[in-house]
Amino acid sequence: MDYKDLITSENFGVYADIPRTKLTEEEKSSTPYAKFFDLPVPVPSEENIMALLPGKAIDPSAAILPEEASRLFAPGYLECENGYCMLPQGFGFSAVRIDMPDVRPEMIKFWFPWYTSNTVHYKTWLPDMHVEMCHEEQGHSAIENLGWGAKRVVLGRSKPFSPQDFGVANPLESDPDFMMLLGGSNPVYEPGSDYYKEEPQSISASVNYFRRKGNGMELRIRSWTGVSYRNGQYTLEKPLDPVPLAERVRWRACHHAWEWSRMAALLPEIYQFAKENKLV
Repeated sequence: MDYKDLITSENFGVYADIPRTKLTEEEKSSTPYAKFFDLPVPVPSEENIMALLPGKAIDPSAAILPEEASRLFAPGYLECENGYCMLPQGFGFSAVRIDMPDVRPEMIKFWFPWYTSNTVHYKTWLPDMHVEMCHEEQGHSAIENLGWGAKRVVLGRSKPFSPQDFGVANPLESDPDFMMLLGGSNPVYEPGSDYYKEEPQSISASVNYFRRKGNGMELRIRSWTGVSYRNGQYTLEKPLDPVPLAERVRWRACHHAWEWSRMAALLPEIYQFAKENKLV
C-alpha cells in the first residue's frame, strides 16, 4: 500500500480533501498572485503521514518540554522529529519535520509580510484551511481551520521567540547549519470573539527551527498545546475548547504538516514571480 492511500477522511479529516473551494472573481482581481491559489496542494511526506496517523502517539519520553528547546540547536536529529503525544504534565506535544529543498532565507523573510498583506495570499498558503487575515486596531489575527473547526488565531501578541530565550547565545556555535528561529505563544478563540475581552479557548507555544540542508532548508517544528511559554517559564492554560486536548494535539500537528509542505512547494515559484514582476 502506498502511504498516500492512508490519507483518508477517517484518518485525517478535512485534510484528506484539499482544496474544495475556488476564489471569487473579486478575489482574483485583488492580487497578481491569484493564479497560485489553483496550484495542486502537495500531501506531506511519508514520514509525516506515518507519524501522524490516529492511535500512533509516541512515548512521552521521546518528547521535549518547552524549556528543553535548546536541544534543537545541535547537528543531527532528536529522537522524535515527527509525532505527537500527551505529556504527564497535562499538555500536548507534537513534532513535524519538513524538507524545503529550494527555499532560501530571503524567501522566508519575503513570505511573512506577503501572506499577511492580503486574504487571498493567506488562502493560497493552504486553501480551505486558511480562511481570512484580519487586521484590527489591536493587532493581527487569522481565521483558520486547525482541523477541528474554524478558529481565530491571534498573531504576535506575545514576544516572538529567539534563541536567547532558550539559553543559546550564538546558535551557529552549536549548529553550523542554523538559519533562523521563529515562534511564540498563540491564543485561539472562536471566530467572532472580542479577543481583548474574552478568555481564549486554548493556547499553544511553537518553535519553528530552520536550518540549511543541501541547496535549501529544512524546518523542524515543536509545538506544545495547552501551555503558554514566556521568559523561560511555561504555564498550563485552562482549556475552554470542548474538543478534547489529545485530539487537538494531533490536529495541530497535521495542520503544521500540510501548511508548511504547501509553503515549501509554493514559495520558490511565488518569489520568482515577484522578482520577475518587480514586486520584491
